[in-house]
Amino acid sequence: MLGASVAIGLILTLAAATRGDELRVGSRVIQKGSNFELKVGKQVVERRGLIEIYEIEQVRDSWVWLVSERAGLKGWARADSVVPLDQAIAYFTEQIRVNRDDPIPYVIRAKVWEEKNELDIALGDLNEALRLDPTHAWIYNWRGILWKEKKAYDRAVADFTEALRLDPHYLFAYQNRGVALIEKGEFDKAIADLNEAIRLDPTDARNYDRRGWAWHGKGENEKAIVDYNEAIKLDPKLEDAYVNRGIARFALKQYDKAIEDYNHALELDPKDPLVLNDRGWAWQGKRDYDRAISDFDRAIQLNPRFVRAYTNRGIARAARKDFHRAIQDFDQALRLDPGRARPYLNRGIALAATGDFDAAIDDYNRALQLDPRSTWARYNRLIAYFNAHRPGAVAEARRFIDEYGWSNELSPHAALIGHFAALREGQDEEARNFLDEAARRIDPGAWAYQLVRFLRGEIDEKALLAMGSDLARKTETHVFLGLRETLSGHPEAALPHLRWVKEHGTPSDAGYRIALAELNRIEKATSRREDGGRQAQYAGRRPSRSNEFSE
Repeated sequence: MLGASVAIGLILTLAAATRGDELRVGSRVIQKGSNFELKVGKQVVERRGLIEIYEIEQVRDSWVWLVSERAGLKGWARADSVVPLDQAIAYFTEQIRVNRDDPIPYVIRAKVWEEKNELDIALGDLNEALRLDPTHAWIYNWRGILWKEKKAYDRAVADFTEALRLDPHYLFAYQNRGVALIEKGEFDKAIADLNEAIRLDPTDARNYDRRGWAWHGKGENEKAIVDYNEAIKLDPKLEDAYVNRGIARFALKQYDKAIEDYNHALELDPKDPLVLNDRGWAWQGKRDYDRAISDFDRAIQLNPRFVRAYTNRGIARAARKDFHRAIQDFDQALRLDPGRARPYLNRGIALAATGDFDAAIDDYNRALQLDPRSTWARYNRLIAYFNAHRPGAVAEARRFIDEYGWSNELSPHAALIGHFAALREGQDEEARNFLDEAARRIDPGAWAYQLVRFLRGEIDEKALLAMGSDLARKTETHVFLGLRETLSGHPEAALPHLRWVKEHGTPSDAGYRIALAELNRIEKATSRREDGGRQAQYAGRRPSRSNEFSE
């Protein structure tokens, strides 16, 4: 018996030693139970019910120094109060077997499942915990977070609301419900929640950052910037606030200020591909395509699977009229994620710029399958029909207007394309109908209204050119002047207008592609006529003596 006791004692000693050895610096751990404490000196760190995964930075006797960067928590904890993450599922499963009426092992195991991205299993554990004890506001809050991660926003909001019913002063539930409401697009309700969060804790910079994002969602970027300023004042190292202020400034076309914000964010984290992508987009807003491409290159180096960076680099390359490399970028974006509509749309634009209208139309159709309400895919498909001289461009223009209505920003331009398509197909009455309806329905303050007036003969070419105050307007003006000359049987008079667009226009503009297609068609027709003339000139002419073979 004595030998057996010694053997058992030896086994337990060895087991304890093994557990101690597993708690090494760099190991990831999670708390074992609800009595877990994190201390700095003699003071217990306020965790407010949080269950977090920690990394061990120091081991000292029976204590470990734990850090959770995500939650901003650090402190000493007893070594026997944590379990290594790779053993946690087995540990808590055994705890549940021993005491099925205790909800806490279910809750902590759910955190481990969440870390493994097994959200459905984690939700099952939280459901069981709430069945055992439905009085914990913090468990409802956490389940709401999981629903939000699954983009089940209605269920998330319902759980945060229940948490607040149980605890009307629960700060985290206000914060999280506010974020879920932002994701749902219910910005006013989100702002109300974040107002309450700020009232409960006016020192938390993230509350202002979140409310700024809600203002941005409402399109009130000036108010968003005020909140981001306050967030940065409270926490000058809050990277998100700089990034989000940069996004708001970009929306206001304050590109230089946006770039300054992205620079600050990159000082805090030089290897953040998302910020590099955003800064690249700001350089693109300034038409500095070389710097834009450089930032997209760096973002892709840091994350070779960054679909948006490939897409944006493709757009920048297309803006430099490097269409073939742009198409390669869109190809890569689609290899990585064939379920996104935007790369199809942009590849279609690049293909159309190279004159491959059939392939472009195929891409626009794929974009519409993925996003049936994409007005840009529909509009660009109309342009491709027009440029390819496909039958049906008139009907396509009419369907666009009927589906989206005259309040859509693209409908007036669709009407103008429909007008020219109808003229080309000999439908003079329908061509007039497009202009007459546009004249009645377009806001007289809109630029497209002036184009309609010109085509109706109410203003002359000189007046229209004088109104073209920016590149986009000048481009569209020259496009329509060129089309008018072409359809009037004066292709030579169209050439100066179309060549101006080719040289100065922006490749992403639909007008650029229209001008390029018309210019190519005219130049090819001219070349054929010249070749035919040369052949007629030399036909039947006797060879000169100098070209005869000598005997």
